[in-house]
Amino acid sequence: MKPLKYCKRLEDLLISDTDLAGGKNASLGEMLQTLSKKGVHVPSGFAITTDGYRLFIEENHLKDKIDSALKELSSSSKSLQKVGKKVRKYILSGKFSSALEEEIYALFDGMGSVAVRSSATAEDLPDASFAG
Repeated sequence: MKPLKYCKRLEDLLISDTDLAGGKNASLGEMLQTLSKKGVHVPSGFAITTDGYRLFIEENHLKDKIDSALKELSSSSKSLQKVGKKVRKYILSGKFSSALEEEIYALFDGMGSVAVRSSATAEDLPDASFAG
């Protein structure tokens, strides 16, 4: 397989890769590298990187739409729900580029059972958490 540009295997990530793959993915990568040597089984997997996310947003022309929707936010929970629904609709309408899709399929192939979760790059900062 050719070098990965938009995805990374978890075992190739370190905690220093939080900006690239999110805190949870970087932590799993760190555990894979350190605990596996001590006999602790940590399931492998892969992460779509921030580069992959940016490619998706760019190729689907979503940046301006999302930015515009975020300007509609106010402090009410109804506003958050309305804007969140709009942004989700934009993202769900997008299509993966062939380059990103190729990497996802290559890494997914042969994994067997899987679990999927999101891991934002700023969700587990020392002064903020958006877990869940």
